[in-house]
Amino acid sequence: MLTAARTLRFVTASLFVTATLSSQAAEIAWQQSLPAALATAAQSNRLVLVHCWAPWCGPCMRMEREVFTQPGLDEALGSNFVLVKFNADDHQTDLQQFGVRSLPSDVILSPDGRIVKVMQSPQTADQYAGVITQVATAYRAKQSAAIAAATPRPAAVQPQYTQQQMVAEPHQAPAPPQAPAPPAAAINAQPPVAPPTAEVAAPAAARLAIDGYCPVQLMENRVWAAGDPQFTATYQGQLFYFASAEAQQMFWNNPDRYSPAAVGNDAVVALDEGQQVPGQRRHGVYYGDRIYLFSSEQSLAKFYGDPERYAAAARGMQAAIPRNTSSQR
Repeated sequence: MLTAARTLRFVTASLFVTATLSSQAAEIAWQQSLPAALATAAQSNRLVLVHCWAPWCGPCMRMEREVFTQPGLDEALGSNFVLVKFNADDHQTDLQQFGVRSLPSDVILSPDGRIVKVMQSPQTADQYAGVITQVATAYRAKQSAAIAAATPRPAAVQPQYTQQQMVAEPHQAPAPPQAPAPPAAAINAQPPVAPPTAEVAAPAAARLAIDGYCPVQLMENRVWAAGDPQFTATYQGQLFYFASAEAQQMFWNNPDRYSPAAVGNDAVVALDEGQQVPGQRRHGVYYGDRIYLFSSEQSLAKFYGDPERYAAAARGMQAAIPRNTSSQR
């Protein structure tokens, strides 16, 4: 029989406030249909979070008042999960199948409906988002090898550049790097839309961004779409591949929206340790309409502890890098 959890902690602060958020809490978009949520999760490469509660459960109602009303929590959860809420009185069979034994509880499912974790709900907004996010991070890390094996890896392509032309050998193994950064030279050609600066820098070493996946597809559709070596661009020292000419055009219209924050580096390490360490896509999150990449789960956890502090540092890092650009089409 379900029993109410007895945790009696109060929310004293929210760690999920951004400069653009108003003082009014954004309402969390809970879904009631689990099949619809699973379908959405499969399309958006997210997990499903099922929050189990009841109106007679004291801690459940406290979470409704003091946790789910916190500004920014909807964004912190929605970046990794499709959110579902089950009233225990109406879903006894579902809760029994999940193995839920107390309320409030949360069940995390993979897009194909497999149970990833069943746990008692943390009672503060920062703890709730932190624990839930750690589950998502661990799941992504576990699945990254399978995803990488099933998806074409454009990062394995080693393009050779000249001043005006890019020649790529799609099936050729990459040459050994000649410098600490991956050797992908910039190209000196005008993009279809004028870049933010009038002058284009001379060819220089550029780091392959997001392992060669299309940043436009990642932002617009949250899909890991392999980039095509014939559609590329360099921006702030990063080499981007795009899934299509249309995606390349969208990037040039607003490159700061699609390029990872902090120029693809780990903003936590940069601020706390003063080092420029490239982030990894398996430790990536959405925050404030940007992609943030981190070098480890530890950095990701610290980011969630004070996201706006690190986001501000990332914006400063981005602004300090010259906005030199070039493209290949």
